[in-house]
Amino acid sequence: MLTTFIKTQIITLTLCSVFLSQSSSATDAPSTQLQQLQQQLSQLQKQIDQQDKKNWAALDANNPLGALASPDLAYSLLQQQAQYPAMLTLGGSVSAAMQAWKGSELNGTIGRRLFYPSNGTAVAATTADLYVLANLTSWSQAFISVEGGLNGYPTQFSQAFVTVGDLTKTPFYATAGETYLPFGAFQGNGLVTNTLATNAFESTQLNQLDLGFGQDGLNTTLAVFNGASNFNDFVYSAQYTTTVKQWTFGGGAGYLYDLRYSGSSIAAAYNTSNGRTNIRSGTLQGGRNGAVDFNGNALYNFNSSQSLAGDAEWITTTNSPTTVRGISPGRMQAWTVAGTYTSPVLHKNTTFTLDYSANINMAAVPLQLPGPVDQQAVSIVGIKNQWLTDFQTEIMNNVYVGPEFAWINLANDQHTWETSASVSVYI
Repeated sequence: MLTTFIKTQIITLTLCSVFLSQSSSATDAPSTQLQQLQQQLSQLQKQIDQQDKKNWAALDANNPLGALASPDLAYSLLQQQAQYPAMLTLGGSVSAAMQAWKGSELNGTIGRRLFYPSNGTAVAATTADLYVLANLTSWSQAFISVEGGLNGYPTQFSQAFVTVGDLTKTPFYATAGETYLPFGAFQGNGLVTNTLATNAFESTQLNQLDLGFGQDGLNTTLAVFNGASNFNDFVYSAQYTTTVKQWTFGGGAGYLYDLRYSGSSIAAAYNTSNGRTNIRSGTLQGGRNGAVDFNGNALYNFNSSQSLAGDAEWITTTNSPTTVRGISPGRMQAWTVAGTYTSPVLHKNTTFTLDYSANINMAAVPLQLPGPVDQQAVSIVGIKNQWLTDFQTEIMNNVYVGPEFAWINLANDQHTWETSASVSVYI
């Protein structure tokens, strides 16, 4: 009704404008009335444009949903709420990679012993995801993402949650549903390969209830989720970001009460699921084990298209587990440092990244290898450290191509390396 009314007004004002324009030309009278009507016409046109945006679904190519960070996705969507004015915003991402690897002959496990060939090649689509963001009301958003079934994995909902809040009116918000735990920054990941900190400590998508506060660069969150019983495990985290002239600084910390239920690689080593612990088939055993995260970053903008950034992260467990052989290795830790340089190359936005990450006391934890990309992930024990470098070029809007190289060392002096060339498309 409102849109129809505004359109009627535009037609009326347009006719008046034409009439007055002709009268003005004939009589050489002042054009004040004409200018006023033209201003009203312009304002009404803006209103109808805004109304149409609110009432129709949209594909937002300027702010692709698939490019947003996972650990604080709900808060990121709230911060950028004004950039998604449509009632329904659709998005997606598709990635494919050509890969080669070579190194020592390794034994891996994905629930069974699996031979990992010392060298090989693979070509495969690596991601095919669909994203839906709905503005239910001015105070509530719903987000759903679907992972396409590729390389032996099933098609499934990967995230589905509702967020209540409006940061323009109150700093408090709440999120309920399935998403990543707000624990860790997990920067420096490559196109195919993750850092060892991400590999070891990042959670899977879990059902949770988050209560948050976001204002003046500070975002602090309390998330509760299922552990041994309903809502008896939690995460508390705080992140702060500030800008001083051409510098942007950020940092934060987090505490995870019991990582055995987080769905991470370490949690899988305990083989803890639905409140039950099967120590016979896991590589780790023991009681509650928390985790603490510290992270920081700094970015310097040379200009609007050129910047240099660095970030670091250190995560540790609060206790030492016991291996199935009865050995206590000590508190498990992972850390990473990364540098990123962004600059146009041949007039195309290009990002270069170099990352080093390492594990401590995790020789008994199976961690995922970066290949092969054409089948389910292979995990092995004993990964010690990793070098990772890549660069991405945006050859056209939301289309990125680039190579990656990773070198992985094991505690027994074995090694493997992986290189890949990938293309990623966001819509």
